[in-house]
Amino acid sequence: MRIRGIAGLRLDKAELAFLSACQTHLAPRAHSDEPVSLAGALQLAGFRHVVAAQWQLNSLRARHVATSFYEKLLESSGARGRAALVPTARDAAHALYAAVRERRRERLEAVEVWAAYVHLGP
Repeated sequence: MRIRGIAGLRLDKAELAFLSACQTHLAPRAHSDEPVSLAGALQLAGFRHVVAAQWQLNSLRARHVATSFYEKLLESSGARGRAALVPTARDAAHALYAAVRERRRERLEAVEVWAAYVHLGP
């Protein structure tokens, strides 16, 4: 499916998409008729929160960020009195911020590790 097709979907109950692939927040250059990134297309389709990467990522480092993101999301859900195994996307921006901040603290000089991620949504 092309990005245009994804953007045309109507996913009324979609909450969170975590895109762990590289460059998911870059509009494809090869298709000038598709000026929207995959992350943007998913948000247009109905996802309230989308986490994406702006450039190439090392798989191991990306896995650490994703793991930390979901751990933080579970922690924040549990702190709000919800069952810890049922996270909500409501705290996605904060969870990403905490996960990235953790990586940044570990390797401040490695900007490519922690600065690649963006959150789209409220």
